[in-house]
Amino acid sequence: MATVFYRSGYSGAIDSVDPGVMADLRPELKNENAGHIVGVATNDAFEYGVYHSAGARVTAWFDGYLNTPGRHEGIDVAYQSGADVFAVLGGTVTRVTEGSDATDALSTLAVYNATYDKTVVYLHLNPLGFAVGQSISKGQKIGDEAARGAPATHTHVEMRPGRQTAATFSSDTTLVNPVPTQFWMDRGYNACCQ
Repeated sequence: MATVFYRSGYSGAIDSVDPGVMADLRPELKNENAGHIVGVATNDAFEYGVYHSAGARVTAWFDGYLNTPGRHEGIDVAYQSGADVFAVLGGTVTRVTEGSDATDALSTLAVYNATYDKTVVYLHLNPLGFAVGQSISKGQKIGDEAARGAPATHTHVEMRPGRQTAATFSSDTTLVNPVPTQFWMDRGYNACCQ
């Protein structure tokens, strides 16, 4: 599989092409600064890591908003309302906010991993009853897919440098977080290719 990105560094619009298939790239990718990667057969799909289901799909890549203003600081993954959500990295809980299923009631679960000095922030899910300071293991169930603080059910997964307690906002015009693709690929997730 070959995957082409708008902008180098695995960010922006994305198209994947299977081996031996001729395809026309999306308009957002034509005649632009592009990066690419050719398959990563040994890694699990990022969306599988979040939902443990082959039916899950990435709905917005890092900095991959096409129809929404602002920059996208995480990876949005969706499966089905109420589906189990799993931790893609272990660590210590730094924040739990349980919102409701309304666009102004954002849920947040932030988990800090000291080994990598990174915080993974999960938004919109219905988090389980965790407490700040509690340990979470990679692959542990952390909540259920919901639409808490979003118009549609999905899980926003954001990797932030250092110990953090909150995510960034999509209305921001400048990216704060580094492109997470290599970090996730080094952790065993194919976070770049569909």
